[in-house]
Amino acid sequence: MTTLTTIGFWPWPVKSIGPGQPPGGTIDPPFADVSLLLGFDGSFADESSYNHTPTATSASISTTTVKYGTGSGSFPSDGSIVTYPDDDSFWFDADFTMECWVYPNSLAKTRRVLQQATTGQFSFFSNLNTDGTVSLTLSSDGTSFSTLATVQTVTTGQWQHLAWTRAGSTVRAFIDGQLDSQTLTFAGALHNSTAPVYVGGNTAAQGNGLNGFLDEVRITKGVALYTQSFTPPSSKFPRS
Repeated sequence: MTTLTTIGFWPWPVKSIGPGQPPGGTIDPPFADVSLLLGFDGSFADESSYNHTPTATSASISTTTVKYGTGSGSFPSDGSIVTYPDDDSFWFDADFTMECWVYPNSLAKTRRVLQQATTGQFSFFSNLNTDGTVSLTLSSDGTSFSTLATVQTVTTGQWQHLAWTRAGSTVRAFIDGQLDSQTLTFAGALHNSTAPVYVGGNTAAQGNGLNGFLDEVRITKGVALYTQSFTPPSSKFPRS
């Protein structure tokens, strides 16, 4: 049985797993704080209130390998991407949350999940690494980097939930809701990049396409939704 409880300073409901259990379920932020929301149910449309315009290149909608809803984003090769234009909603000067469901087909090389980065305009990018670890790289000046790499690993051929949060100056990573033992201290604003947000890879020339599927991609600005282990969402994120 799912219950709703309000905890501490959180002004919105926290889903806990059942009576008597500690909070740790999925937290849904105020919808206005959601910068990007992708369900891939028939299109690459951004379902956040920002309605960022997608541009798809060699990516498609899958109706067979799906986590929730009727579709997922299929990114089969290098250069299979969807981009969303630069916007202040993607500039993180405080807390943030980035999360998605990912289904990798191969980890033969580094696989890009999300990024806002081009040469000299790096803000963030996240990778699946060849050893199965997951990393998030951040930049404050567009050229130099700090990276958080997990101890936990992902595997091919199945859906896994990934999340990264920053609360204050502490950056955390989660795989299937489990808080990783590694953290990163990163204070101050990320670089205010002019690059678009790339989903499912980067450019074909850079050669780090996902080779897999994504579902329920959500970026939230101004809120670290998770600071402890939690139960991943059991359905699609709210659309309002």
